[in-house]
Amino acid sequence: MTSNREMRPTGPGITRESIGVTALTAAAACVAFVVVAHTVGIARSAQRDADITRSRIAAANDALGHAARVGSATGGTITGQAAASIAQSFSDLQAADAVPTMAFAVDDADAARLDGLRQQTRGAAQDMFASSGDLLAAVSSSRTDDLAPLIGAFASRESAYTDALAAEASFYDDADSRATLGARAESVVSVVVVLLILGIGIGLVIIPAQRRAANTVESAIRSEEQEARIGSDVARHAAERDRKEAEAQFQALFRRSVVGVALTDARGWILESNEALQRMLGFSGRELHGSLYGEWAIDGDTGAAAGAVGERRERLFRRKNGSTLWVEQTSTIAPAHADGLPPGTIWMVQDIQKRKNAERRLQHDATHDRLTGLRNRGYFDEIVDAAVHACSAGTGPGFAVFMVDLDSFKYVNDTHGHAAGDALLAHVGERLRTWASGSQIVARYGGDEFAVFIPDVAAAEAAHEQAARLQRALDEPAMVGGAEMRATASIGICLWSSHFADGDAMMRAADAATYRAKATGRARAVLYDSAMAQYDDLRRRIGIELHTAIERDELHLEFQPIVSLPSRRCVGFEALARWVHPTLGRVAPSIFIPVAEEVGLMRPIGSWVVRSACAQLAQWQREARVPDVKLNVNVSTHQMADPSFVDFIHACVAETGVDARRLGLELTETAMLDRNGVANEALAKIRAMGIPVVLDDFGTGYSSLSYLQLLPMDALKIDQSFVRSPHDGLASPAIVHALISLSKSLGISVVAEGVETEQQAAHLERIGCPAAQGFLFSKSLSSEAALDFLLSSGRAADAV
Repeated sequence: MTSNREMRPTGPGITRESIGVTALTAAAACVAFVVVAHTVGIARSAQRDADITRSRIAAANDALGHAARVGSATGGTITGQAAASIAQSFSDLQAADAVPTMAFAVDDADAARLDGLRQQTRGAAQDMFASSGDLLAAVSSSRTDDLAPLIGAFASRESAYTDALAAEASFYDDADSRATLGARAESVVSVVVVLLILGIGIGLVIIPAQRRAANTVESAIRSEEQEARIGSDVARHAAERDRKEAEAQFQALFRRSVVGVALTDARGWILESNEALQRMLGFSGRELHGSLYGEWAIDGDTGAAAGAVGERRERLFRRKNGSTLWVEQTSTIAPAHADGLPPGTIWMVQDIQKRKNAERRLQHDATHDRLTGLRNRGYFDEIVDAAVHACSAGTGPGFAVFMVDLDSFKYVNDTHGHAAGDALLAHVGERLRTWASGSQIVARYGGDEFAVFIPDVAAAEAAHEQAARLQRALDEPAMVGGAEMRATASIGICLWSSHFADGDAMMRAADAATYRAKATGRARAVLYDSAMAQYDDLRRRIGIELHTAIERDELHLEFQPIVSLPSRRCVGFEALARWVHPTLGRVAPSIFIPVAEEVGLMRPIGSWVVRSACAQLAQWQREARVPDVKLNVNVSTHQMADPSFVDFIHACVAETGVDARRLGLELTETAMLDRNGVANEALAKIRAMGIPVVLDDFGTGYSSLSYLQLLPMDALKIDQSFVRSPHDGLASPAIVHALISLSKSLGISVVAEGVETEQQAAHLERIGCPAAQGFLFSKSLSSEAALDFLLSSGRAADAV
């Protein structure tokens, strides 16, 4: 810090000695100036008088010269102009002589000499002016004869006058030279005197000032040394104070820190711990004191082995109560001990258990499905792919992959809502988790699809046995959304073989087997084989070429008769879409209809079917005169979801002119039931047009008898699964009988599907079923063959 003393000036300043020397110097300078000025004044006066004298000489010479010129120029007569000119010259001479001289004599001898010279000059001047007067008089009287002697006399006297003036001028020049030299000498002397006086004065001032300055510097040095000593003491005290404050702050932070802190010696023994660390571990400070840092860590690293200084390390600690805690520790070197012991270590421990829990949740979510808690598709694909590569390399056993697709799951979503659908998926997931054992892995593959990885399975029989056990586990009834439901599934089985290049190829194969299981009746398991590979390729090709099938006029309708059981007469038909491919030939509906649903072509195909059926019915009514024949058309859920569907039906009826009462629309439960009421509103408008509504495939999925009262329908078809049996009788006679009885009480007409034997037809007739269709009566027919079948069976008399 700079002191006030250092800020003050250290020079001598203005003193009385300096003022006296300054006054003395000024007086000497004044005296020298006066002397030099006097001498210079004498020199300048002498110089002036010399100049005046020379001008007089010049004026006298001019007058003489002029008079001589006049005398030599006249021829005896002097003109008035010449006389005036001579007179003017003499007048100028007198004026020049009248100018006084003012030279100062240098000394007395010079003064006497100057006085004599001036008297001699005045005498010569008087003589010259007297002669000039005579000459002027002669000129004025024009006496030319006397002019020459007068000019001569004037010239003589003028010469004496100029000589006297020359002597006087010489005196003046000499006086000027001597005066100038004296002035210079006096000036030099004066300067020397002034310098001498100044030197003496400066000496008188500087010497004391230097002494005082030296004293001041010495005093300042002593003062600075004293201040330095004081500053050193202050700094030492300040450093000590700062050290104590830092130590107090460290202790405060040590005690109050939310981060656990432990101070250990060089070997790792705990010297001190804060409350945060004690709370983390559940030990008291007394219990931690003297223990080895890290002895409670699960990794077993203690003391100096607990981690390098400055290293950030995650560790798992075990608390006193046996629970575990994830922490992140860092360390730094502690200050050296005052007693010379080696420095220890400060360990900082932060609780990261919440972060670890979040990381585990993220990792779990990355590999698990949130709804069911099962593994997700990404994880399952990695497992299958790794197993394929292991088997291909000869290092892994064989295995099987199941693709499990729930049957009629869309029906649950559409009728009970997505919440019920999610509840069903969670229920199925729990059933699958309970069913799986050992190293089997179950995953939700997407939507209503599940996948199962079964290791150590190489034979088809073992795979089918596992699939049967899985279906039995799913078939147990469960309460979902307040209703009792049974979940059935179509299962595609794929066994590993060497022609599978990766896991994706196996999953595509299992998916193809699942489609085959659905196409052949659902609720069954199908093993993938080479023929199915061809089917899978065919299905992909169909999906591509189905887009242009309508444009190329490759679709056509066939008609399956509906027969009255009591009379065995044809009372109507069901219109069925058929596809004849140019190269593939006839493509079964069980193949292209699911593909059409998958690729989003059911709406345009369904519209084509309705329009073509109306046109065919109108043609039969006009040409064959069979106005009472009925024709049913299948309608998909995609068509019912179209807001313009009702207008489309109305337009088809109007364009073709058919009787709307003879056109029936067959819909499944899924198409008729929706929780938003859109389908019910559309069906109400269709029935208002006189078009009957038929519930198709009743009994499949999650059908309920209560729907018979709720659904807006005029007839129902009992699904073939209740009718068709490997024996001659009905598959479920009690259910069929109950359906027929309830339908009659509600005024709903009934048609049994899938009748193939006379025993089945007879049984249906005994329990009161009014109509049926199936291969017993006829397969699907072309429009010409259908008309022949109708006419040959007689005109229908019973209403369906």
